[in-house]
Amino acid sequence: MQSLSFIAIIFLLLSCEDKQGPEANNAPVANDITIVTDENVSIEITLAGSDAEGGDLIFEIIEYPLYGTLDGELPTIIYTPNTNFSGNDSFSYHVSDGVTYSEVATVSITVLPNLAGLFINEFLASNSAINMDEVGEYDDWLELYNAGNISMDLGGFFLTDNLENLTKWEIPEETVISDGGFLLVWCDEDQEQGSLHTNFRLSADGEFIALVSPDGLSVVDSLSFGPQTNDLSYGRTSDGNSVWDFFNTPTPNSPNGN
Repeated sequence: MQSLSFIAIIFLLLSCEDKQGPEANNAPVANDITIVTDENVSIEITLAGSDAEGGDLIFEIIEYPLYGTLDGELPTIIYTPNTNFSGNDSFSYHVSDGVTYSEVATVSITVLPNLAGLFINEFLASNSAINMDEVGEYDDWLELYNAGNISMDLGGFFLTDNLENLTKWEIPEETVISDGGFLLVWCDEDQEQGSLHTNFRLSADGEFIALVSPDGLSVVDSLSFGPQTNDLSYGRTSDGNSVWDFFNTPTPNSPNGN
C-alpha cells in the first residue's frame, strides 16, 4: 500500500508540470484613418497601429489607391492625388508584430475640388413665357457655370435660399457640369418632376441664394438680390464676372452677354 501512494504522488506532480507552456500572442491592431485634402495638393499620412505585447510593428500596404500615388517610407507616407482629380479615394494596409498579422485597415481620402471657378451665373425668379421645364411648366430657375478646365460632379453640393439652412436642397449624385459649361436647375418645389427640381422657389420680391460645398458649411457662391421683373432674368454680364444686370433676353444654358 505504501508503494501505491508514492506512485500516485509522483503522477500528480508530473501532470501539473505538463500544463505549463508558452504565453499566447495577441494579434496587433491597425487603425482606420480618414483624411481630407484639396485637389492637386499632396498630404502626409502616418499609419498607426498597436500591439498588446508592446512589440515593434511592421507596416505593409495591401491595396494601393486608384486615383493617386504613395511615396515615402512606412509608416509615414505622402499621398498625391492624380492631377485635377477630386472625389473619394482609399487604400488599405495591415501591421505585423513578426508573429501574426492584424486585420486589414482602410485609409479613406476625400479630395475636395477647386471651387474657385464655380458660379451662380444667372437666374429667373418670375417666368411666365421664357422657357419650360420637361413637363411643360414655366418655372423659376437658376444657372450654374463652371469656369474651370475640367468637368465637375456636383453631387453632394447644396443649393439654398435660406442663410440659416445651407443644406436645404442637395444636388443629386452624378450631376456633372462640363468644363466651360452650364447647369440649369428648376427652383419650383416640384421635386417629383425630375432630379434637378429643388424644394424651394425663387422669390420675385428678392431674397438670398447660395451654392454650398459638400461640407454643408462653405459657401461657394452666393447673391442677395432685390425685386425682379417678370420674364427678365438677372445674371452676370459675362460668364463668371462680378457685374450683374437684367437680361431682356434670358440665356439659360448659354453664355451670358451675347
